[in-house]
Amino acid sequence: MSHPESLGKYRIDGVLGHGAMGTVYKGYDASIDRAVAIKTVHPHLLTGTHGEELRQRFAREARAAARCSHPNIVSIFELGDDGETPFIVMELIEGRELSEHLAGPARFAIEQAVETILQVLTALQFAHSCGVVHRDIKPANIILLADGRVKVADFGVAHIVAHQMTQPGLVIGTPGYMSPEQLASGPCDARSDLYSVGVVLCELLTGCRPPPVLAPAPGSGDAALDPPAGLLNQVPDPFRPVVRRAMAVHPDDRFRTGEEFAAALQAALRGYCGAAPPPEGHGTVVLSPARADSALSTAPPTGRWKPADLEAVEKALVVHLGPMARLVVRKAAQQAASLAELVRSVASHIPTDAERALFLNKVQGLGTGDAASPTGAEPSVSDIPPAAKPATDRRPRASLSREELQSASDSLITYVGPLATVLVNKTAQQATSVEEFYRLLAEYIPNAEERASFLQRKGLSG
Repeated sequence: MSHPESLGKYRIDGVLGHGAMGTVYKGYDASIDRAVAIKTVHPHLLTGTHGEELRQRFAREARAAARCSHPNIVSIFELGDDGETPFIVMELIEGRELSEHLAGPARFAIEQAVETILQVLTALQFAHSCGVVHRDIKPANIILLADGRVKVADFGVAHIVAHQMTQPGLVIGTPGYMSPEQLASGPCDARSDLYSVGVVLCELLTGCRPPPVLAPAPGSGDAALDPPAGLLNQVPDPFRPVVRRAMAVHPDDRFRTGEEFAAALQAALRGYCGAAPPPEGHGTVVLSPARADSALSTAPPTGRWKPADLEAVEKALVVHLGPMARLVVRKAAQQAASLAELVRSVASHIPTDAERALFLNKVQGLGTGDAASPTGAEPSVSDIPPAAKPATDRRPRASLSREELQSASDSLITYVGPLATVLVNKTAQQATSVEEFYRLLAEYIPNAEERASFLQRKGLSG
């Protein structure tokens, strides 16, 4: 497929995907040596009254997503216009859509399905707190990364609460995953997104997508049907009530928030330990009791860690990561050799330095008791190297030009989104040398390979 050589300052290196609405290109920003994804809209769709509406929706995507800087949300970098072609520059994600997985013969294990949905709920909880409703949650907009992380993409039909711009009677979204009120072109709020998540959860657990459900017309006397009983019977216990509530026809009967949905889902996963295995052949992998116990435990086996310490870490972390805190702590505890190392690992998932500092303050003093630990005499959290904490002394500052600060911000935004400028300015007040400046910035990048790549681009070893 042919493509333009460039859009604005971006070189076009290929096509990532295309559809009825537009094309997504792989681009390259030579000024900061960054690969990006660039979304465009077909020019013929931008003419007339409806074309202007589409332009507004397209611009709204950039504004909505830019308000939602979160590790589980694809970052938006820029809204541009190349003549008659508007485009959005965004984070280039190396992963695959959940829809690709669902189209294949393999099925997620129960805990993997739950972990995927928990990350989606974490992203939506944050977006909803920013006043943004996604309106098009579906497997094609859930991206699975190789390291187990999940990214929610395409806020292209996002609705900024109290600023609706869609035309009356215009249905926006993907019918197979839309809530009854959305199908009826009615008002939508966060609970509409949670309905869509319920559809995805049901599909992950059963291998089948529920049919669209229409709410009864006002005054018709017809009863609305919740998810079909036959399909619900294929959902393993005790997930059935979770799916039923998430997909309730009336919004008032659903979960009110992503956090509430996540708590119910986690409780169902814990309860599944003692539940009888569901019948085979329903498109899901059943955990053996031993595997379920391992997957559901909040901490590694008793005797390796002090349970009170792990609970304290999880409690401090949940404020910043939401429902994913339990999974992050569990994974870190399986690999860390000391509590200090565990805390460093989980702290790397916190996106801002201010939040990370709050977290570290909360867990100070852990690991100093006499309970069992992985390595016997374990260092306490207070032994974490100073680089993991924001500097508070008054040492001489590094000499950094405005151009160097801008270059650092442009590089860091790939990994942390719009917070990059704030982090760069704050770090510049702490660092005593250019090398320390970049190494401190690298601490904000959760992924080890990405940290090493960032440092390498600055001429430093990882």
